Order: sequence, then structure tokens, then C-alpha cells
Amino acid sequence: MLARVFTSLALLLLGATALFARDDIPETALSSPLDAAIFLNSKNDRAVDPEWLAESLFIARRYDDIRVVANNARNDYERFLILAKTGSKLLDLGERATALTFINEAYEIAKRDGDWSDSQSKWLLPSMIRLGKDGEAREVIGFEEDNEDKARLVLSGAETYLKIERDAEAREWLKLADEMRPSLDDVYLSFLATMYQKLKMKAEAVSVVETIVERAEQETDKNRRAQTYARLAVLFVKFNDWSLAERYWSRYEREADFEDILGYAIALSENGRPETATAHFSRLESDTEGLRRSGKWLVDYYVRKERIPKALRIAKMISSDVDSYEQQKALMAIADYYLRKGHNPRAIEIINYAFDRARRIVYSHRTQDSIGASPGSRKGQYLNAIADRLIELKMFDRALEVRMAIEADHDLARESLAKGFMNYAKQMVQSLPRGRINSLIARSNQLVKDDDHCSIEIKIATAEIHALLNEKTKAAELLSEAILLGVESCCYEEEALLFAGQVFETYKLQSTPELKNALLTLINDQI
Repeated sequence: MLARVFTSLALLLLGATALFARDDIPETALSSPLDAAIFLNSKNDRAVDPEWLAESLFIARRYDDIRVVANNARNDYERFLILAKTGSKLLDLGERATALTFINEAYEIAKRDGDWSDSQSKWLLPSMIRLGKDGEAREVIGFEEDNEDKARLVLSGAETYLKIERDAEAREWLKLADEMRPSLDDVYLSFLATMYQKLKMKAEAVSVVETIVERAEQETDKNRRAQTYARLAVLFVKFNDWSLAERYWSRYEREADFEDILGYAIALSENGRPETATAHFSRLESDTEGLRRSGKWLVDYYVRKERIPKALRIAKMISSDVDSYEQQKALMAIADYYLRKGHNPRAIEIINYAFDRARRIVYSHRTQDSIGASPGSRKGQYLNAIADRLIELKMFDRALEVRMAIEADHDLARESLAKGFMNYAKQMVQSLPRGRINSLIARSNQLVKDDDHCSIEIKIATAEIHALLNEKTKAAELLSEAILLGVESCCYEEEALLFAGQVFETYKLQSTPELKNALLTLINDQI
């Protein structure tokens, strides 16, 4: 600990010295963490990830600066992604005029050098259609060289038109996709047939299904052929052709897993055959191993249908073991239903039941275990999910009790508990005595004192608490300490800078001499 203090003092002195020694760093770069990040990005394209920086600037609503970062991107693809993602997110916020400028720039890059089907179908094409740029949207198809990618891109466009209820254009694009039918695999052909069916284009849908059937009959791989039969069964259910649906399902039924049976049962239930579906649902409910592995999907269906008593009964059947990821997810889905409906007492009952099981898990976690692969890390996930619902209910004291049930002397457990303390302090900042807030902060720091990454997180969280208390100068000073901890760490400079930047912008903090020194120290370290 003493060594950390001496090192931090040395870094502060270095910053103070550098402040007078460098004249090639503009004052604007020292005005805030995000301005420092923008400057670093312009000087060293490896110092700050451009996409991560763009996301931080988006949170701060600094859209013009996102363009600066895009211009400094390492290649056209990265530049395209930044602009297209930003435009899409602006559209979601309803800022159409600003979104249009970003989408136009992304389009020009794709036009010049675009063959990125996944990114174009996810970010660019839907945005152009939503903005009414139909002509340019059609041009995007021509940017693709691979026929399969081109066909998938057209399907993406058709789906977007369908979502915004422009059925005539959706039909046009579906026919365009159909012209590329040989380039589509059976999954995408099923998607094409389903969209035809939604638009009541039965002849076209049947034609696509016939192609799928022909391919299935020629398929030599038994598993792939069986999976195609399952898709065909669901498609024929949607087309109300019960005879063919049963024909293809009977060919696959013996190999069908839990999720396949559920998909078929749901299709039957929602397309006029609830009595036939009942037998399949009964089979699922008696499948002990299937419930253990995938029971949450069945619970989700019953929740969606508002059959909550049955959903709860199935959730409790998923496992007798207190450590069951599927069961905890299922219970949270039911609790969320009650929260949405405003039935808080019922939600609390479910939450308490989930907590009673989670708290009894014996914590264990090995160094080689990934998150979620050990009882200890899963216990932390369960308790955090439960605490989040209690916070939504404004039961902050109970949420803290839940987090404290982690009960283990392990790095992950200490980290979880420290974050729980800080989250509680943040939620209760206006009502807790100041001494209690200070005690929670001190306990959090003590828990993670040997972990660089967590120490940075706790320091930034502490700054946010001071900002909420309107102690903005103190908040800025704490951000400067977090940034210096990042410099001192092995590899968390970027994370410290960007997260500090988000807090700085959110609470409209002002730079201090300490913060300028910290930013200068980090810049010197990176360039």
C-alpha cells in the first residue's frame, strides 16, 4: 500500500513537471478526459479505441466530436462503423436530421469501398430505409460482391420495410431476394417464406418451401436433413397445412431436442391447433433433462401468454439444485412480469424465493474458471440480478443485504461486495448520513485495495457520489486520481480515461489543476 502511495505521488510530480515542459499539447486536450482522449486518438491510433471513444462521446451528446474521431479512424471500415452506428442510434432517439448527416457520410464510404454485408445490413441499410432514402438503399445492394451476402442484405431491407409497415416495398424487395434464391441457405429460405406468408403471398411462399423440400430430399447429412424437416414442419403449420406439417414433423420428431419441440408446439398453439400443441407442451413439462438445460424458454412462453401460475410451476421444476442458471433466469422473468404489471408484492415473493436458493450456494471459484463457469461466479450473478430488481422496487437496504450474502473471501466476491456498497451509497446518497456514505466508500476501497482494475472503478464511482452531492471540485479531483491509477496500472489507462470522461460530462464538471496534471501525465505516457 505504501509503495502505491509513493508511486502515485511520483506520478503527480511528473504531471506537475510535464505541465511546464510540454508546449505541443493544446490546452483543450487538458480541459476534460474526453478531450484528452480525442487528442490522444489523433496522435496515437492505438492509445484509445476509436469505437469506444465514439460511444463515450455519444453518451455525452458530443456528436461533432464523433466525426473528428471518425476522420482519425485507422481505415474506412472503422470509419464507416463509427458513422453508421452513430446514425442508427440517433434515429432511435428521434434525432432524424442529425442522423441523416451521419448516415449520408457512412453511405459515401460504403459506396467508395464497401463490401461489409453484416455491418451494412445491421447499421446502414435499415437506417437509410427508415430515413426514406429508398434509391440509395437499393444502391447499397450493389456494393456487395458475394451473391449470398447480397441476398441476405436484400432480406434485411425487406424486413425493415415490413417493420415500418411499407408492405408494397417489402413485397418488391422480397421478390428481389427471391431472384437470388440459389444463394440462400435453408435458414434464410425459411425466413423468406415466413415473410411471404406474413404478406399473404401464399403462392410465392409455397414456391420457396418447395425449394426447401427439394434440398432436404437431396441432403446426405442426416442431422442437417432432420433440422430442415423441423423448419418445414413449422412453416407448414404457419401455412395451415396440417397434413404436411405432421408429415415432416414425424420425420424429425425422434431427433428433436427440447427447443425444437417448443418451437413446433408454439407454432401449433398460435396457428389454430392448440389441442395438438397441448401434447407437445406436456412432453416438454415432463422432460426433466430438457427443463434443466432449456426450461427458461418454456417459462418465457408461458409468461408471454400470461399463464403465470404454470410458468412458476415450471420454473420450480427446472432444478432441485440451488445452483441453476436456467431456474434463476426463469424466476427473474416471472418477477419482471409482475414488476411490469405493478404487482409488487407478487414480484417480491418471487425475488425472495430466488434469493433463498441463491444464498445457499457454497462459494467456490478457481483462477482458471471463466465467469459463469463456477458456483461462486454464478452466485454473484444471481445475487446481482436479484439486487437489481430490489433497487427497481426502491428497496435499497434489502438490495444491500442481498449483495452481502455473497459471503466469501475471494477476489470476485470482494469485488461484487464493493460494487454493491457503492451502488447502495449512490442510490441512498440524498438520505444516508454523511458518515455512513464515507464508511461505505472506505469499506469498498479496502475490499479492492489490491486490485488495480477495481480500485479504478471504485474511485470513479466515488467521484460520481461526490458529484451527486454537488461537490464537483472534489469529484474532479477523484477522477484525476482514477486516471493516475490507470497510468500506474498494467493496462487500464484507456478504461480509466473514458469512464472518467463519462462521469465528467454527465455531471458537467470543470477541470482542476489536479485533473489537468493527471491528463497530461497520461498523454505523456501514451505518446
